[in-house]
Amino acid sequence: MQENRYNTCDRFLGGLEKDFIITEQIEDSPLTSEPSFLDYGIIAVCNRGSAIIHLLDNKHVWNKNELIFLFPRQLCSMRNVSEDFSAKFIIIPHVLHGDVLSSLRHFDPGFHFFVKDHFYYNIEDNNGIERFQSFCKLIENELERYRGNGLLRERIICYLGIFYMDVYDYYVKVRKKIPFRTSLRKEQLIYDFCSLVAENFKNHKNVGFYADKLNITTTYLSAIMNERCGISAKEFLSIYIVLEVKSLLRDSRLNIQEIAILTNFPSQSTLNRFFRQRTGMTLSQYRKYIFST
Repeated sequence: MQENRYNTCDRFLGGLEKDFIITEQIEDSPLTSEPSFLDYGIIAVCNRGSAIIHLLDNKHVWNKNELIFLFPRQLCSMRNVSEDFSAKFIIIPHVLHGDVLSSLRHFDPGFHFFVKDHFYYNIEDNNGIERFQSFCKLIENELERYRGNGLLRERIICYLGIFYMDVYDYYVKVRKKIPFRTSLRKEQLIYDFCSLVAENFKNHKNVGFYADKLNITTTYLSAIMNERCGISAKEFLSIYIVLEVKSLLRDSRLNIQEIAILTNFPSQSTLNRFFRQRTGMTLSQYRKYIFST
């Protein structure tokens, strides 16, 4: 991947991030042969050939007509790329990816864990290939038509949101057919932790609370989260809180003080400091950013 393409110091000045791209050039993909934590979300379909995708402790041979979707902060690599390999990538900067997910509220917390084990599926049936090509073409047309328009970013968020709603629908269907591997203790603990976070994050922002509920130590909880999900328990909790705050900031009827109350932060300044440490923006800057025209 060419580093200068992704050097976007002015990414928060409004409009769509410069490093959001649709490409068939493998060198533009953030996937490399060595494991690294992604700064991007990736949606991609293999058109020809094959490659092996490693996602944490999972390995999958990515073949023709298979779609993969990867989330930021996942530990990934792509190896054994065949000479005839070809794919189409939608590369989504992590801030944009987070804004897409924050626009889709009330997802089962297990969804984030699910996508680690189910990050691919065959789309050859039900006109899946044609639908993906049309989806890419639609976004490319939007990029061309609305380039420089402050509403372009919101339009892209809507389109990507539709895609992830389809992925979530797939998740719901699979969950009904296949047990969520709850027989494995570590995965049961992670799922229970995610569920507890969804229920209690507003009132309990310390990992110790969740470890106590699970009757394990905070060290062990973070260890299994790192092992199975690639992030610590504290980081997952922070991500969940940030997504909720972003979702509330998108509601123009709420002022920042009300958002601090709804998320049970002791003060507006405490919430602002927490948010800035994790996003690089103040609450007001983020709100101005998403509503810029």
